[in-house]
Amino acid sequence: MAPALPSDGVTDRSFFQCMTLLLASGIGSGVLVIPRAMASVGYIPAALYFFTGALVSGATTWVLSLAVLEVRRIWLEEDLKHPLHSSDHDRKHQMHLALERHASPTTWKDMQQPDDPLSPMTPRIGRSTSFRDLVTRVGPSYGDLVERSTPACPWVSSTLDCVLFLHNTLALTVYFLFVSESYERLGWMWPLNRFGEPYTHVLTIFWTAVWGCWLSTFPTVGALARLANASPFVLWLMMGSIWFEWLFNWHEQDEQQEPEAYVEDWLERSPSVLCIAVFASFWHTNCVAIAREFQNPTKLRLFVLSFTSAFLLGLLYYFLAFGGYFTFGAKLLTAPNIVTLYGQDDPFFTAVRLGLAFSLTIAIPLNVFPIRESVENMQLFRKLPTAVHRRLLGPATDPKMRATREHEIVGVTLVLIPMILSLAFRNVVQLITILGGSLVSLMMIVFPCIVLRMICSSSLVWWTTLMFGISFATFLALASWGFVGEKV
Repeated sequence: MAPALPSDGVTDRSFFQCMTLLLASGIGSGVLVIPRAMASVGYIPAALYFFTGALVSGATTWVLSLAVLEVRRIWLEEDLKHPLHSSDHDRKHQMHLALERHASPTTWKDMQQPDDPLSPMTPRIGRSTSFRDLVTRVGPSYGDLVERSTPACPWVSSTLDCVLFLHNTLALTVYFLFVSESYERLGWMWPLNRFGEPYTHVLTIFWTAVWGCWLSTFPTVGALARLANASPFVLWLMMGSIWFEWLFNWHEQDEQQEPEAYVEDWLERSPSVLCIAVFASFWHTNCVAIAREFQNPTKLRLFVLSFTSAFLLGLLYYFLAFGGYFTFGAKLLTAPNIVTLYGQDDPFFTAVRLGLAFSLTIAIPLNVFPIRESVENMQLFRKLPTAVHRRLLGPATDPKMRATREHEIVGVTLVLIPMILSLAFRNVVQLITILGGSLVSLMMIVFPCIVLRMICSSSLVWWTTLMFGISFATFLALASWGFVGEKV
């Protein structure tokens, strides 16, 4: 088997950059209910549940990352077996020598001939066989992994595309609503508040959509690496603000609100809290794209990246919840989220609200990238009339321009759909959260267990893992619906 295939030179992301992208993808509006989850069971059971969530997230992320590595090796070997151009002979000979010596092989970037409209196509794969793959990405999408794992059941990857589209649309709708609420709570600091309701809400949604549309036209998810630094920073800021105000007793607490190691009826609430803890580390719509851009990926480096990111996020979540729980105690159970317990004049949480709004604005395009790939893999543009297809994407002799235009059209459309939903249905957050919980369990647990088939040599181990994954995902989905345990 060939050694690890490095990423494209343009999208060669360091360990820190990839970890930052994972954290930015995982941090969402759910961070606000984490202190409430701890208040529902106590700080000792919460530690176990956050550890479990980090373990599940790290393991499934590692599986998907290893599958990316495996598919790229397969693609390289397929291309070596089937020469595409006679002029590529010398290049392929050098690649053979590199593989035999276990040196770093030539990347897909080196195999391209951008100025040649007949340049090499990607190795055969049912979902997408176009020059676009070499121009804009250097590895498989989440759907490609699922398809290769279930070659006799193409409907499985189509199901993933549908789940991915529905989940991201619902998640982005919640992001739009939360960003609007965060800006509106800034009071006089947010200029659009002077227009009053409902104009403030509408204009704030439009403002967020403008940024989301622009950022979603970037060619790869790695282009947001610098902006993604805001999300971990905001989480640190929020945790620091909570701990500072707790340690300096900014908020008085009566005896009935004191925190407990184990609260009454904590076992009945445990399923819902476990559900929150597991889903809090969900970044699986983006981890495949991030793994593609990881610099010099190996099994060990991908293992360290996956578990370090997962446990770091779980640790940050726990300390954030710990500070909030010791500040407000059982009072958290009666509040929608922890930020509402801090006044609008609080200087620290004014900065937190502003930071959360900005980080979720960045999270919108981050969540658009994976569904953009799924939509493009459906090749919907090819079903349009030739004249319309040419007018939208440009001449067939310029595949790079066509790929760029397709990115832009699909990306902007995927931002505008949740924007419209957030304007039309303002009070559907609870319904969206329930639906999202069941969809997350599929993408975070079930589909990675399916992909495990590609890298696991033992059928017994794979079937056992798959059955356990389906059972655990079903349990979490039932808990999110309130059918198992007491809903938090």
